[in-house]
Amino acid sequence: MNKIERAEKAQRILNDPIFSEAFENTRQAIFQRIEQTPIRDDEGLKHLRLSLKLLGDVKANLTAILNEGKVEEYRIEEKKRFALFRR
Repeated sequence: MNKIERAEKAQRILNDPIFSEAFENTRQAIFQRIEQTPIRDDEGLKHLRLSLKLLGDVKANLTAILNEGKVEEYRIEEKKRFALFRR
């Protein structure tokens, strides 16, 4: 699968309402657990913050795949335009 195909799949995932709902529900659940965790529970809070970071990393990775595909698509278009001028 090339970068453009990967970007299209990432775009579909990011735009999917079920993914958005699941992402937001998970994010809210982590925040609720953070609010309910006693302040003295450093280890528990550390794990919850890590969970929140990893959740954000999933979306960031999908966005990075999308952006790589856009760059690749732009590069290909530029190559085509340049080839037209060379003729």
